[in-house]
Amino acid sequence: MIQRLTQELAAARSEIEQLRTTAIQLQNQLKHERLIRNQPTPPVITNTQSSFDIPEPTPTASPWRNPNQVRRLKENLMQQRQQRRQQRQEATARILQSPFENQGFKYIYLPTKTRVPIGQLRSRLRKLDINNNRILDTHYPDRNVVALLVHNDYADELRSHLQRFKIFYAEGWISKQNLQENLPSSRRNSESESDPLCFEYKNQDPPSDEACMNDALSL
Repeated sequence: MIQRLTQELAAARSEIEQLRTTAIQLQNQLKHERLIRNQPTPPVITNTQSSFDIPEPTPTASPWRNPNQVRRLKENLMQQRQQRRQQRQEATARILQSPFENQGFKYIYLPTKTRVPIGQLRSRLRKLDINNNRILDTHYPDRNVVALLVHNDYADELRSHLQRFKIFYAEGWISKQNLQENLPSSRRNSESESDPLCFEYKNQDPPSDEACMNDALSL
C-alpha cells in the first residue's frame, strides 16, 4: 500500500514539473510575441515593388494644350503658305511681262566643303531665303565647287542673298585656282587641292554662258 502511494506521489510530482516547464515556455513565447507586436512593421518587398522610391515619369505635355505654342505653330504655317503663295504669284506675273532686255542665263559658282546631294543642297539654299524655283540647274563641275544656273534677271537678287550671309561667289568661266585666290586665307585649300577646274580651257577662249547651259542640260 505504501509503495503504491509512493509511486503515485512521484508521478504527480513529475506531472507538476512538466506543467511548470510548459507554463514557463508559454510565458516566454508570450513575451516574444509582445515584443514583435510593439516593433514597427518593415515594408514588404514584392515583385512589383522596390525598396527605392522611383518617381513615375511625368507625361510630356502636348503642345496642343499650350495656347502660346499653338499660336506660334499657326503663325509659322500661315507664313509658309503666304510665302508659297507670293512665289506662285511672282512666277505668274513674270509670264505676263514683256521680255527683259538682259535676256540670257548665267552661272554663279560657289565654294563647298563637301559634295552633298543636290536635294540637300537645294534645301540649304532655301534656308538662306533663296528661291529654288529661280535656280534652273545645280551641279558640281569639280571638287569643292558648285554651279548655279539662273536667269540674268535673278542674278542680282541671288548676289544680294549671298552677300548678306557673307558667301563668296564668282561668275563666268573660272578656275579653281582663281576661286581659291579670292577666298579668305582661312578657307583656302592646300596646294594639292588647288588643281584647275576640269572645265577650264587653257590657251583657248572660254565658252559662252549659253554653251555652259547647253552642256549642263545635256548631262
